Amino acid sequence: MIKFSCRKIIFIVPYVFVLLSCGTTDMYMKNVSFDKKPNKIVLGFIEKRTLSIEPHVEDTVRNALEFKLNEKGYSTFMWDGKNRNPSIDEIQKIISANTAELFIQGMIVENTTNDALEPKNVSMLSVSIYAANGELISQIRETSDDDIAQIKIMNEMISDIVNVFDKKINTNLKR
Repeated sequence: MIKFSCRKIIFIVPYVFVLLSCGTTDMYMKNVSFDKKPNKIVLGFIEKRTLSIEPHVEDTVRNALEFKLNEKGYSTFMWDGKNRNPSIDEIQKIISANTAELFIQGMIVENTTNDALEPKNVSMLSVSIYAANGELISQIRETSDDDIAQIKIMNEMISDIVNVFDKKINTNLKR
């Protein structure tokens, strides 16, 4: 027979909740290398693909992404063009006009299960990264079992994405 004291259970329970609400980060990057660390990044739109998410969450995510990139030493420019999904040619022109090296845009998706006993949110933030020639070179996706509209969750998701991005960029520098 296994005996558990209340003290041990109280100590273990918070860790179980942390493990259950963990997110995951997936990244794909083409085999590209950089002569130097990209300095300037143009941020395109963050598209919201779910009606249930708060109305301005995409702008908040975009601003938080800008902050985290600036924190890592990147210079950013917010592009507010009319076309929310620019073509390869448009991306080339946007990057060139802003003397940037990369263009980033993304999407937010949230799914809520309608379980009568315990409804659950699953959020995903995905960013696509384009090179100066307009080619898609990387995609990073962060998922969480929590609501992305919660500022703490949003910041964690964005931090994970920017950290993975920055690490991969630094790994792909020509030495």
